[in-house]
Amino acid sequence: MKNLLFFLVFLHIFLYYVLFFFFPETHHLLEVFLLPSLFLVGLLGLRWARNLKDPTRNSWIVLSLATFVYIIGDILWFYYDYSGLESGKASGADLLYYICAFFLVIGISGLLKASISKFSFRCIYLDIWTLMIIIASVVSQFLLYPLWTQSDLDVLSRLALLFYPLLDLLIIFFALLIAYRWPRQERAKAYWLIAGIFFWVVVDSYYLLEGIQQTYEAGNFFAPFWGFGFFCFFFALQQHVADEEKKSQ
Repeated sequence: MKNLLFFLVFLHIFLYYVLFFFFPETHHLLEVFLLPSLFLVGLLGLRWARNLKDPTRNSWIVLSLATFVYIIGDILWFYYDYSGLESGKASGADLLYYICAFFLVIGISGLLKASISKFSFRCIYLDIWTLMIIIASVVSQFLLYPLWTQSDLDVLSRLALLFYPLLDLLIIFFALLIAYRWPRQERAKAYWLIAGIFFWVVVDSYYLLEGIQQTYEAGNFFAPFWGFGFFCFFFALQQHVADEEKKSQ
């Protein structure tokens, strides 16, 4: 089953780039090309996460639900783009993308909390950081980002816009802590998490730059990186399920 899923996912990715490089006229189709695979991954991930009995169960459920939020957001974005409409930062698609990002933050921090003593002050500290990430990302994206192109915006305010990608790096730091705290024999899933977050950081940085330069193009090279991130999260969950089965034997 695992090898079959690997094959299907990477075949889908390969076909995406075949269309991207050799059939550029299909750029509208590319917006939603990976969604069937993502739907399957999200469905299986949610099923496996619900069957878990360990403290990380809710965190894996949140990460699986984020997949469906992203799929709905991508369908909305495809509708805006195909119809020639300007989605804007207040569109339903952007709102869903940010809900998806919040799910990611909450899920990753929850996995880290599961490796810490339940009543430890470090859990409270982590909750504070998670809340700060959510608030700061909302403020930077919806309040500061639209001001970027205004000529009277000072340098300090422009630099504040770069805070959002730094939040992604903070999530990577959370994942690295997970890799450090989990037993060595279970770190494969942490590496999958880090790989997934890496894809998110790359594509977030790309779209930040595209937004500043106002040069967005549908079906671009980096567009599927969010989907790649979800694939990595799914393989991390798959590894976690395998680890839990070994423990129960």
